[in-house]
Amino acid sequence: MIVFVEKSKKIKLTMVQTLDLHGYKIEMTAGIVDSYIYDQILYGNDKVQIMTGASKTIKNIVIEVIDGYGLNYDENSTNESLEVYLWEICHNIFI
Repeated sequence: MIVFVEKSKKIKLTMVQTLDLHGYKIEMTAGIVDSYIYDQILYGNDKVQIMTGASKTIKNIVIEVIDGYGLNYDENSTNESLEVYLWEICHNIFI
């Protein structure tokens, strides 16, 4: 997804980073998601998308990790993913 944001009369091109969990073993999910979210916070990204697939088990593991960071998210049932909002935590780290 490409989003255009107007800032001080300049246009910034922002790509939403996506983690696709298809093909990973269930027991690896928490560690992969934790590492991914941590890295994206350090990179200063505002939002990421995590593709969970149809598995409720995987989705619940991902939500536990997201909750551990105190982040907000939206579920997208169309493409079986979660949109995770990092802006608030990134904003607090870099101020």
